[in-house]
Amino acid sequence: MLCVFFNAMYGMKKVEEKKYVFDSGESVFVRARLFSLESLNELKNTLTIFLPGWSMGVDDATVHILCSEFSDYTKTPTIAIETYANNSLTNKLIASDTKYDLLHEEALAISLYIKELGIKNVRVVGYSLGGDKAIHLVSILQNDINIKIEGLVLLDTVGLYTQKPLKLMVGFIKDLFVSFMKGFSRHSAVPTNVKNVGLQFATDMLWRWVHDVRRAGAKYPARLAHEVAEMTNRNPYMKEITVPVVLISGADDKISDLTQFSEKYGKTLFPQSKTVSLFTPKELGQHGLPFYRPAFVVRTSITALARTHKE
Repeated sequence: MLCVFFNAMYGMKKVEEKKYVFDSGESVFVRARLFSLESLNELKNTLTIFLPGWSMGVDDATVHILCSEFSDYTKTPTIAIETYANNSLTNKLIASDTKYDLLHEEALAISLYIKELGIKNVRVVGYSLGGDKAIHLVSILQNDINIKIEGLVLLDTVGLYTQKPLKLMVGFIKDLFVSFMKGFSRHSAVPTNVKNVGLQFATDMLWRWVHDVRRAGAKYPARLAHEVAEMTNRNPYMKEITVPVVLISGADDKISDLTQFSEKYGKTLFPQSKTVSLFTPKELGQHGLPFYRPAFVVRTSITALARTHKE
């Protein structure tokens, strides 16, 4: 049984927060920010849902850049959604059961929120850990006969294959360093606007990490270990996805390396999907690709989905 605990507007008028409480006692906060419309009440029947990555939130400048690009290009609203569960039950489950599927719990809360909005047609976009969560979300939403899913877009997503935790963490540190260098290096050939995005991307992520540590307190190490385990394990719900899938990951991405796979292999990741399109661009091909080249990412993903529906 679901209980909507509260519904409060925060600093920016386009941000809404709700808390969902489940029969198990688990509670999940859903925080959503709308782009292109003044109010959630103005939503029609088409919506792009964007799920940010690890240590990212709906207020980040880089999230604003990508979501605004989706809204401007598709001429439809985009909503960025972050989730967080941090109560005694969550901490107990994480500490006692390394296989506890927190991502699926959070995806379930998002699905309930989307259904409350009454949206009939959606495209789901996820970045990094948000892509992992997006797979869970689509596996839930695709079973609702009242919701049509245009497609699933996965940007530099983790959870597509199994990797060692140490490799993931080293890759994350390297990528964060590259982002900082894009912002600080005077001799880089990277355009100024991209340098600014790189610096903002790294700064936002570090500040969010500090916020998460303070929020979780002494429970943070166990929580981080659980999140790393989720990111390094292959998502079991990939085999259930039936909607078209678009995979975009930078050729130099050290966190989500899809250059090891061919487009034919991409189909084996999602065996029930009608089509799986795979793109691994080299230009600015780090983990922050969607924010360094938002126009490319949006146009590539939307065009790929449109082509699928014409076939």
